[in-house]
Amino acid sequence: MKAFLERLIREAIAPIKRAIARIVQSAVLLTIAGICLTIMWGFLTASLFIFLEDRFGGTIAALVVAGVYLVFAIICFMALKIMQRSAAKAEARQATFAAATSDVVSEEMQRAAEPWMQILETAGLYRERAALLVGGEALRKMKPMQLVGVAILGGFVFGRVITGGRRRDDKPK
Repeated sequence: MKAFLERLIREAIAPIKRAIARIVQSAVLLTIAGICLTIMWGFLTASLFIFLEDRFGGTIAALVVAGVYLVFAIICFMALKIMQRSAAKAEARQATFAAATSDVVSEEMQRAAEPWMQILETAGLYRERAALLVGGEALRKMKPMQLVGVAILGGFVFGRVITGGRRRDDKPK
């Protein structure tokens, strides 16, 4: 049985290992390519400077090269801002999966609670019905980690109410 499970694990992990190896190889090759492009860019800049220096002098050549880099940086910055703005607009327009899911869950919870609301109303338990409505509304507005905290606190309070505040080793009175 152990050999069977080990073989299953090996077979399940094999594609992951291959994918990781490809990612590492790609990262190394892209790093080397980036270093080569940086060196190439440096030599192109040097050749542009030397060409301009021969024609217009050292000061003008330095200013032109600096101006080219400044224009290039401004273009990159503007492109980045445009991409960020368009991504933010697209994200704002598109309903997120979490929001859509929470709406569906909220509707399902409301449908599930409806019979209990009618029972409480016919029994004349209006305060309990109001508490259930307020609690449901509060739960809809909470984030997942807040819900976990409320659940832990509720379990603690419920345990204290059930045990009457006594410890485990104490005998009931």
